[in-house]
Amino acid sequence: MAETYGILDYKEVKPSIVATLAVGLPDSSRIKRKHSGVNITLDQMLLAMLVDGMNISIWQRGGGKRNRKPESILKKLTEKAKPKDELMSFRSPEEYEAWMARKREIWNNE
Repeated sequence: MAETYGILDYKEVKPSIVATLAVGLPDSSRIKRKHSGVNITLDQMLLAMLVDGMNISIWQRGGGKRNRKPESILKKLTEKAKPKDELMSFRSPEEYEAWMARKREIWNNE
């Protein structure tokens, strides 16, 4: 919003206007990328594809099977982050202790 429209604090503008202006933002804007679920721009994606292609070509010319296949930069840039363990909460210390006792029992049986 700041780069395209000069709006530094979008909260000062009506939500309907912000929504209308957001539609006109370029595809490389953070709002559009977040909405589409893509975390890199098209330019970055194309550059990563070029580097991946060059790395594979170099790897194949060097014998291929003797060395490890190069990892894809595009895959690293586009893969979703692994979800962290879910946050747990307990209402009392006793509830926590009961949960830990169940966990210890499972761990000891493995």
